[in-house]
Amino acid sequence: MNKTQLIGIAFDIDGVVADIMDPIRKKCEFYFGSPYRSDRETAYDLRPALGGGITQEECDEYVDWVTRQWYDIPINPGARKLTTAVIEHTGKAVPFVTFRHQRDVGADTYALLDSFMEVPYTVAFAGGTKHQICDKSLYIPSGYQFVEDRRAAALELASKGIFTWLIRTKYNLLDRTQKSSKVCVVNDLRDIYDFYF
Repeated sequence: MNKTQLIGIAFDIDGVVADIMDPIRKKCEFYFGSPYRSDRETAYDLRPALGGGITQEECDEYVDWVTRQWYDIPINPGARKLTTAVIEHTGKAVPFVTFRHQRDVGADTYALLDSFMEVPYTVAFAGGTKHQICDKSLYIPSGYQFVEDRRAAALELASKGIFTWLIRTKYNLLDRTQKSSKVCVVNDLRDIYDFYF
């Protein structure tokens, strides 16, 4: 795989270009009144980190609450540089595909992306309903690679033939699901930039 073979890259938002786990960790005790246990961290299920006692619906409401405070969500290193390089290479708007829910946090999602994106982009909200997650592969342009932060989602995309870059996170290290030749683990977005550009 080299730059001349690169058709394009689509991106997840949370955990990939935006470090939503930082404010999730910091604001958890204020919101729930319980200390956050990062040693029990999993991707977007805060119940183990809180030691139990809250429902998945309460977790979802909390993540939406944090997401609405987009101005407190740090942008991950290399996000601007890589997305700019991708659009310069492809000449097309950078696609983002997210499990966020447009009805609940759509305006906040655009505000977050506008805060650092200097190039055209599109957003596909694959969130479906709170209890039904839609298939991200339906929104990724044909031939594009994808950048994801959840191992299970990366493996699902790989099973559908989509090469996926998996950002290494604490919760991915806890996830022991199988591996795939169509998933490449990287430390952060700068690794992908260095590989292609």
